[in-house]
Amino acid sequence: MELTTGPARRAFSSFLLALFVVGSLNQGVAVADATVGGPLLASRGVVVDSGARALPLGLTARGWLVADAGSGEVLAARDPHGRYLPASTLKTLTALTELRRLDPNRLVRPAPQDLVVDGTKAPLRPSVSYRVRDLFTYLLLSSANDAANVIASVDGGRPNTVARMNARARTLQANDTHASTPSGLDAAGETTSAYDLALIARAGLSEPDFASIVSSNGPV
Repeated sequence: MELTTGPARRAFSSFLLALFVVGSLNQGVAVADATVGGPLLASRGVVVDSGARALPLGLTARGWLVADAGSGEVLAARDPHGRYLPASTLKTLTALTELRRLDPNRLVRPAPQDLVVDGTKAPLRPSVSYRVRDLFTYLLLSSANDAANVIASVDGGRPNTVARMNARARTLQANDTHASTPSGLDAAGETTSAYDLALIARAGLSEPDFASIVSSNGPV
């Protein structure tokens, strides 16, 4: 994606991919000189088209980015390549990586050890079988950490899933992203950026199953 330098008509009235906010409590890490998306996006401060409207008041996050969903053009950003702890935003990469690999109608009974996890849960129960599609729905709509663990276990275990996630990030040129868990729970070396989250989400929205889940009301 490139920072648009065209007319301001595309600015905040455009159809937006998202406002990605990361690192509101965490200090970012400086990135390498060769910046994906162009040199303007190497800035640690606010980057916006000179003809765009004034930014809304009250934006306090250290890293954010607004992009056009169709073209991928960046409309405005702050520290877009700053590397922050991803938390549950990383689940978009988990889903993008794993959705194509698993039969959505397969029934899965969670292993008890996958349900012992901090943070948000579905919650899943080891005595119940769940459709794989429903696990992804819990993952994306409820930010369920137990669902992330179960999905990883179904497809070869957490280390294998994390390795695939990192490989997928590289294919997207999401070079600020390193996964250490399938859930995004804090772990050593785990980072992402607002720019990378835009890449990942845009790739996800181009996948019919991903788009269907995030536009749904939940498991049925």
